[in-house]
Amino acid sequence: MSETRDWILCSSGARASHLRANVKNLALPPGEIVQFRYKASIISDAFIDLIKSSPSSFEGHSAYLTYLDNRKKGEPPKLFPLREACIMSSHKRGSVYIIKLKLGRYFNWSEFEQETVNELLSESAIKPGWNKTGKITKGVQKWKEKGNWVFEANANIRSNLINHDPQNKQHLESFEAAVDACFTGADFKSNAGKWIFCNFYGPKTTDYFLKKKIFEAGKAYSIPLYHYKPGTGSHGEFKSFIVEVIANNENIEFTSPIRLKIESAYDEKTFDFRVKRNAPNSSVTFNINIYCDEGRSSDILKHYCLDFDITYNIKSSVLSQTWGILGIATGLFVAQAAAFYRSDDFNIFVLVLIGIGSLIAGYFAYSASKKS
Repeated sequence: MSETRDWILCSSGARASHLRANVKNLALPPGEIVQFRYKASIISDAFIDLIKSSPSSFEGHSAYLTYLDNRKKGEPPKLFPLREACIMSSHKRGSVYIIKLKLGRYFNWSEFEQETVNELLSESAIKPGWNKTGKITKGVQKWKEKGNWVFEANANIRSNLINHDPQNKQHLESFEAAVDACFTGADFKSNAGKWIFCNFYGPKTTDYFLKKKIFEAGKAYSIPLYHYKPGTGSHGEFKSFIVEVIANNENIEFTSPIRLKIESAYDEKTFDFRVKRNAPNSSVTFNINIYCDEGRSSDILKHYCLDFDITYNIKSSVLSQTWGILGIATGLFVAQAAAFYRSDDFNIFVLVLIGIGSLIAGYFAYSASKKS
């Protein structure tokens, strides 16, 4: 395996969707997959050369998903690394490179000053920023973006990362520090009333957080979300938000409201649900979103801070399967035994064969009914 390297992947504030990507990078639990897309013109030559070298080039390489504050033309850009990610793969489609990543640890912003973080810029990469070499309109030369949005880090920053800790919540201090840093950037700062961050710990039972993405039929779970918004102060005006969780599987029954109002800068919201006892093996996707509470019914008019999907598997109950199979098998057994009862060939051996055949037929009939 080649020497591992660290890469910076930037997402600016040029569009609301780019800012939502930064919110999402801090919201999702470790292990979730995200994708970034970049034009080849803003990727460093070193990264492209690595892609071309071999399909397994990125094994062991880390990316640092970074909010890029470069909106003030003529001023040096600021970098806000938010999250570590493992680079899974990258491939080119047309003039665009698609980079697939698995989320990992959080950047420990509480230990850093902005000047120190900017030193992570590689000296060999062209720093993202602005040049006054754009089109001349009415005698005025406009600013033009320059530089790379994907480039190699200047130093190893792996020692400055914090693990996700859903049980004890010790990662939340770094999460909040990262959000505080983001709100010093021009885009989040100028539209502070429209943005709030959240952290999804992962689903849990009454006793523990799940280590695998599997729900068991008949059991109860909850989805806890911690939300945080800096700068409001204890007496500052707070604009409320709505957080909602929607499941696409009818075997998920929510036992709490699926839509809750956020009326404070920091708090934890919990969504409780139960998997139906007779749920078959399947999957469920939860859509989790947060938007400004502006009394707007149309999705087109809503300002979404966060909107992501996360998928889990459902494992059917062994007891439920057993009773289902036995129920079908019993019906078949009684019907066939009654048919053979008056026959001269009826004996205990035939009865056993009927029983075995009924169980086999019951199993396949039950399986087919759950797939349909």
